[in-house]
Amino acid sequence: MPDFFTRLDDGWDRASDVLELAFVPFVVALLNVDAIQRIFARESDFSIGVTLRPPSAVVDVWTFVQLPQQTLSTGTGGTNVTLGGLFAFPSIPFSVAAAGLVLLLCLEALLTAGFLGSLRQQLTTGSYDFGVAVGRYTVPLLVYRLAVTALGFGLVGSVFLLGPSGPGVVLILIAIPVGLLLSYLFYPIPYLVVLRERGLADAVAGSLDLATGTKGYFGYTLGFAGFSAVVSLVGTAVVVNLGLAGILVGAVAAAPLGLALSTTTLRFLADIDDASPTVEWPADDGGNPSDEGDVPTGGPAATTDSGS
Repeated sequence: MPDFFTRLDDGWDRASDVLELAFVPFVVALLNVDAIQRIFARESDFSIGVTLRPPSAVVDVWTFVQLPQQTLSTGTGGTNVTLGGLFAFPSIPFSVAAAGLVLLLCLEALLTAGFLGSLRQQLTTGSYDFGVAVGRYTVPLLVYRLAVTALGFGLVGSVFLLGPSGPGVVLILIAIPVGLLLSYLFYPIPYLVVLRERGLADAVAGSLDLATGTKGYFGYTLGFAGFSAVVSLVGTAVVVNLGLAGILVGAVAAAPLGLALSTTTLRFLADIDDASPTVEWPADDGGNPSDEGDVPTGGPAATTDSGS
């Protein structure tokens, strides 16, 4: 099985054929109002940091930025968690902020559907239709994003309801490792929605199967997280400390890298998932696949001859 950097090199090559799709990571980054608000709300004069993250549906600049922490205070007044994004502005009514959040999620789902769907088409057919991908995948991806957002708000609401310091803090401490585990187990969901074309429920089940029983899954995820950690040393320093200019520069610089990483992840999951189409590895000078003779076999759309 090819290692992470072999895959990333292949991802760069394939992304260069559809470089115009880098507009999606750029726009999605600017739609992340919560991340932007946290940058402007930070209290320290200078910030550095590193972040370890698994792949997201659209890899953008925020994959490589350790954001300033949201406010968490405890004391006689109990546990206080500050809502971010549109909810952080007192002048915006809660109902308007909620409607704005839903609109942002709809736009993100639409762009994600067109982005991943176009990458799938490009990898399997050599061409793509962004509009067709939007129509085919937006609904399940929107349901997924709404579910993840609702889970986050449920956690915040539980902290408020638990009241005085102790229980709320305990819940947050538990939620951190649980959140990391869930991210590891289920990050393939948006990719599998597009690759398998069997709906959201099948993608959830398939993601869990891949995470718990597929060789290479842990290694790829670790490679991605390690790579993002190295890049985040620079990304955090630039984006967090330079304000609006840093955000814009980071979003532009990270867009082609995000395109390459999303392409790499889509290709990786197609390789290890039997229900996904298979994409052939390019032959080297000797006519063999670019890895050491291990040709991934795939699902019903496989084009390689594995002797079956």
